[in-house]
This record gives sequence, structure tokens and C-alpha cells, in this order.
Amino acid sequence: DCQTAQPAGPMLRSKGMILGATFNADGDRLVALCTSPTGEPTGSAAPWSPNQPGWIEQWDWAQGRLAGAVVETPSPPVAVAAAPKDGLVVVVCALGEFLLIDTVTGLVQKDFTDGKSPNHSFLLGMFVRCRKAEFSPRGDFFAIIRDERNVEVRNTTNCELRYPELNQPGQCFDMRMSPDGSLLATASVDKQLRIWDLATGEMKVPPIEHPDWVFSAEFTADGRYVLTACRDHRLRVWDWKTGRQVCPEMVHADEVFSARFLYEDRLIAAASRDRIARVWEWRTGRPVTRSFGLQMQPYGTDVHENG
Repeated sequence: DCQTAQPAGPMLRSKGMILGATFNADGDRLVALCTSPTGEPTGSAAPWSPNQPGWIEQWDWAQGRLAGAVVETPSPPVAVAAAPKDGLVVVVCALGEFLLIDTVTGLVQKDFTDGKSPNHSFLLGMFVRCRKAEFSPRGDFFAIIRDERNVEVRNTTNCELRYPELNQPGQCFDMRMSPDGSLLATASVDKQLRIWDLATGEMKVPPIEHPDWVFSAEFTADGRYVLTACRDHRLRVWDWKTGRQVCPEMVHADEVFSARFLYEDRLIAAASRDRIARVWEWRTGRPVTRSFGLQMQPYGTDVHENG
């Protein structure tokens, strides 16, 4: 419970290692992404392999019990997104398979197990970071990253591609739709931010160059600006139509893996490789809170709707 900081329901005990989770649109089901550890924990982390099976657990979290059958996956599930209606979630697995699941019935609607055979030189963190899923605001289509370099935009009704894959010359670390669902921002290892027109699958403007890898991207609520987090320790906010920065750069002591807007786009929450999270007032480029120490390296940041 975000107001009391107390558990909102019973402890949910998975039979394996949890790699991620999300609520469905109604908030009454929790979808957990699971696999088995391949060895003894080291510190606070346990090893796992992308070449082993995984499974998806659907929980009635308020009652503390499983709701529906456990869904087995060919490789560990690592990314999940919930549609804004109809109880659907899309899950992307480590080796590129993806599934569309109805959390109301607990059944798999679509199962695409044609693994994309990604680059196995990736660290395990990269398998998590380079798998993404997001539904459009109306839920009529979704975007997924399942083979490092390409974004697939698919219709929800039949999972067919809307147009050819959106190709990135380098590994794609992040993608975010604009709030109206008309644009997609992608961040990649080739040091570029790209803005795509989701109606046509074409780039809206030339790529925006960065000094180093771009780990994260997000639009403001009005779609006018884009926030990026970069390997050069810096956060930047761009007017994507002109390719110009609109505020001072915000500097961390290490690589910034993820950043998100909060409080009606007035502030930015960011987390970096040195296990530090910080909140910034982006128009001035100044931190507004003390830094928060984390136990492990953060690979993502998210913000509750009330900030």
C-alpha cells in the first residue's frame, strides 16, 4: 500500500526466481515472470540462463493465490506489458518468443515461439534490458523488442505486423510511446535517439546524436520533449522536432541506466550504475532530493501515477 507502506495482501510465494511482474489493467491480477536459478546465489543475486525454460504465474494478489494455470515458456520470460482494457498482457522471453495472455480467463491467446536467437555474448542484464513491451493507449496495437535491434509493432487482434520492423543499427535498449500513441522513441547503443511515426513506421526526424550509448527515452505528457539517459553519466531533455536540448544537462557519477518524468513532468527520477537514484528539477538541472542508495545496480525506473 503506497500510503501506509504496509503489504496490501498476503505474501506471494513463487516456486522459482522472479524476473519481473506487472498488474493487469483492472489491478486484480499480478502477472509474474519466473525461471529457475542455475546455481547458488552470489551476494543478493542468483544466476540464471537464457537457454532454460521459464514460466508465467498469474496471481489473485489480494487473496494470495494463483489464478489460472501456470503458463510454461521456452525460455525465461523477461518483459511484460498490460493492455489498458480486456485483461490482456504481452510477455517477451529471453530468446525472443512472445505470448499474448488473457488474464481474465488465464488462457494463452497467441503463442509465438519462433525464437530470434539473440547474441549470446550478452550479459544476463542485457537480456532483461533489451526485451521490451508496451501497448498503445487504446490497446489496439503493441510494440515489442525481442531481437536487440528491431522494434515490432503488431495489431492486438491478430498479432500481425502493422509494417516492417523498425530497424536500429545498434542494440535497442529502450522504447517508449508518446502518451497519445502516435510516436515511438527508441534509445540504442549506436548513440542515437530516434522518433518514429507509429502510423507509417517511418522516422519523423533525423536521429538525434549522443556522445555515448543511450539507455533510456521517454516523452513528456504533451509529446513535445523527450528525456534521455546516457552512458556518459548525463540526462538530457530534447525538443525532438529541432534536435536541440532545452535545459542544462543533469550529471550523475556513473552511467545512467534509466530515467522517468514525474509530477506532471516537473521532475525527473533517475537511477545510475553506481547504485544511486536521484530526483531532478529538469528545467534548472538541479537535484531536489538527496541521493538514494540502492542495494544492487538498477536496470529500470518507474513512477506511480501520483508521483
